[in-house]
Amino acid sequence: MIYKTLITGAAAVTVGLFVFGTNLWSYVATTANNVRESVKASVPFEVQIETASTMVEEILPEIRKHKQLVAKQQVELKYQQEAIAKTRDELESQKKAILAMREMLKDGQSTYQFARHSYTAAEVESDISQRFERFKIAQDALEREEEVFNAKQKALRANEQALDQMLSQKKTLEAQVIQLQARLNQLRATESVKSMDIDDSQLVRTRKMIDELNKQLDIQERILDEEGEFIGLIPVEDELESRQHPNVLSEIDTYFDDTPAPAETEQAPEKTGPTAAEKPEPTASATTEAGLQAAL
Repeated sequence: MIYKTLITGAAAVTVGLFVFGTNLWSYVATTANNVRESVKASVPFEVQIETASTMVEEILPEIRKHKQLVAKQQVELKYQQEAIAKTRDELESQKKAILAMREMLKDGQSTYQFARHSYTAAEVESDISQRFERFKIAQDALEREEEVFNAKQKALRANEQALDQMLSQKKTLEAQVIQLQARLNQLRATESVKSMDIDDSQLVRTRKMIDELNKQLDIQERILDEEGEFIGLIPVEDELESRQHPNVLSEIDTYFDDTPAPAETEQAPEKTGPTAAEKPEPTASATTEAGLQAAL
């Protein structure tokens, strides 16, 4: 299986070199970059921001490690400084002793008294010589110790500055992640508002459809009006038709009520005109006609 895979890979490389020549690796690198960018672009923003937040949190172990280093250096320098101060005091004491013995030897005495013990001048010279050699060695060691202390102190200051920068950068990165999250929330809110606009467009389409239906109904009503079928109007035509064809019975009654009666044997007293009681009452047809004429 491995052998077949190797053969296939070698064949693919050979074909690629034959087709693309020496530019094959450039094409391969470009294709790989395009695939990487495409995969990265397909990752949701929420996941990318969460990854960035995780990466910021992963800086904490390094910060803690740096804090421990700085704290250790601070403690070591404190003890070293105290040791240097103690050595410096001892050397100062030795210096005073050497100078005191040197003053004593200037007297030229053969013996010297120290702490109830007598020492010859030669013994004193040998002691002061030893003290002087030790003093020089100790002083040289102190100078080297001070140089080391100064170097450590510089390193400590550099580490403290680096720690401060790490803490400051971590806070800056945290603020940037929070800003990214806020921008993403605003983007999602804007997308939500746009989706609500799409729903509103559906309402607009529905309202437009209703208006179109009303328009079609108005057209149908106009067509019926043109054909003589008036819709929604007061039925005056029926009343006019009843006026053109009055009731025959009412006409007969009115006619005969208005005709004079035949003359009788006895001459009736002459009437100058009908009284109010003798006047015929108006019929219902006449009343309706008078009301209609007043309305017109």
